[in-house]
Amino acid sequence: MNATFTCHICQGSALSIENYRSLLRVTSDCRPWDAGGALGICQSCGALVENPDARWQEDCVKIYTNYQIYHQSGGHEQVVATEGGVPMGRSDVLIPRLMQNIKFPAQGRLLDIGCGNGGFLRSFSSRVPGWKLMGSEFGDKNKEVVEAIPGVERLHVGPLAEIQEKFDLISLVHVLEHISDPATLLRQAKEMLTPEGRLVLQLPYYVENPLELLVADHATHFSIHSLRQLLARTGWRLELINTNWVPKELTCVAVPCPETTAPGPAHPEDLEFPTLAVQWIEAIRDAALGGAQTSKKYGLFGTAIAGIWLAHNLKSALHFFVDEDANRVGRELMGLPILAPQTIPLEATVFVGVAPVIAGKIIDRIGRADLTLISPPPITW
Repeated sequence: MNATFTCHICQGSALSIENYRSLLRVTSDCRPWDAGGALGICQSCGALVENPDARWQEDCVKIYTNYQIYHQSGGHEQVVATEGGVPMGRSDVLIPRLMQNIKFPAQGRLLDIGCGNGGFLRSFSSRVPGWKLMGSEFGDKNKEVVEAIPGVERLHVGPLAEIQEKFDLISLVHVLEHISDPATLLRQAKEMLTPEGRLVLQLPYYVENPLELLVADHATHFSIHSLRQLLARTGWRLELINTNWVPKELTCVAVPCPETTAPGPAHPEDLEFPTLAVQWIEAIRDAALGGAQTSKKYGLFGTAIAGIWLAHNLKSALHFFVDEDANRVGRELMGLPILAPQTIPLEATVFVGVAPVIAGKIIDRIGRADLTLISPPPITW
């Protein structure tokens, strides 16, 4: 019988996906992590949640104490493929899209909660130079880097409640999924906005990229349905939600709403997809292991979450990584070289260990007559 635990979104009962517990995991800053997670589907609201118990909290302390953001590229923001196939930093893709859909005034104030080393702030500053900017973080490790960005007034370190200013735009870029009480954070953000202010959310989208479920320090894994429910119950109205701006990620813009909505019944897809997603994770692991048995020159495409996790499973069967990010090529990762596609050894085999939504285009770009390229299993839900 599957175990249950309390859902941190609605306090309902979350039913564990038992075969998840045996899967190796990875941290959000792309380091291997042990198995042992507790992933469950809330039977009341449909949220897909980790059990944020004492063990999970202890893991998070260990992970964040030694956090190394974008260590594979020397601190440069992770790139994503544009429609033309040219790799660009995530924020350099996201912010122009926002500007096409939101009319930013010449002057305003932005708060980037969980700003890391300032990737979003840096990109925003270069495109909307008249705004005053602030970042917020738990620690001051990146204080000098963030405060050197043009337009940044300061990096706030500590509780959000200490911030007295009001903002025209608040961004949470790959932050909300880490929080074990996301409803409280969303209510706090609403209180910090000007009357015409907006919230921007950027989140991993497990429906298109199930490997996101393996991140040990993520507390919630969002679908479109579960994100809508959470926003409605915390007093937000969606202006837009999109899965195409940044591949395999959810982008959301919301405005404060005076009314809140009680969580409705779970959407059928939220009850069904997570179990299928875990089965797909097992399938991509097995496909990668199977490919390694037939090649003496075996590589993995990708050096982010998926690549690290697959390498964690492959161990000594892996000989190199492949990446199109110029900031990563030429470095080492897990003791192995990161190669550009054009320098893959002759007659090698490369497993394209990424979400199927982007795998086909990658194979088209890097394919060579002498290479064996293995696609990930298709997602069929």
